[in-house]
Amino acid sequence: PKRTVNCSLVLNRCKIKNLYISKRSNVTVDLRDNPFIETVTVEEGFIGALNLSRSAVTDIQIGDNSRCNIAMNYSAKCFDLHIGDVYSGVLDIRDSCFHNLKIGYYCYANIKLSENWGQKNIVIGDSFRGNMILDSVYAKNISVGSDCRGKIFIKNKARDGKKGISRVNLGDDFGGELDVTSSRTVERVEIGRNAAG
Repeated sequence: PKRTVNCSLVLNRCKIKNLYISKRSNVTVDLRDNPFIETVTVEEGFIGALNLSRSAVTDIQIGDNSRCNIAMNYSAKCFDLHIGDVYSGVLDIRDSCFHNLKIGYYCYANIKLSENWGQKNIVIGDSFRGNMILDSVYAKNISVGSDCRGKIFIKNKARDGKKGISRVNLGDDFGGELDVTSSRTVERVEIGRNAAG
């Protein structure tokens, strides 16, 4: 229920398909190794942590104004992840398959994506203020909105250089940092008007 405080949920093998966390809750959720879970929905104002590693979740929705750490390592299935506006915390996705990853405006999180695949898009809203490291991520392209002041690093460990991000789109008024020197896959970079980064 809403405004739940200092609660820990260990749901590793629980037979539940849907987990719903109401607004302004402070909860730590452990769903590691859960083969039953399908959807996780978190309303606005969430504070806490979600560990979804090796789970079967396919749809993750995080509301606005959330301050939380999210971990997904070795996903059992491909998943969609949508995070609302004003998100902070650490988003760590490794060796997993995501279909779409979308984050709203004014995100100031630390985003670490490594050795992921899915071939779909990564979309970050306007006024990005965080750090993003994309290491050997197989996605079509990454798009970041206007007024970005964050730091974006795109790397690729793969020797063949075939898997990875090929297009980067940055909106207007870019004033952050984009580093693709360690990428073997980026083919096109588009930056909007009034860039100073």
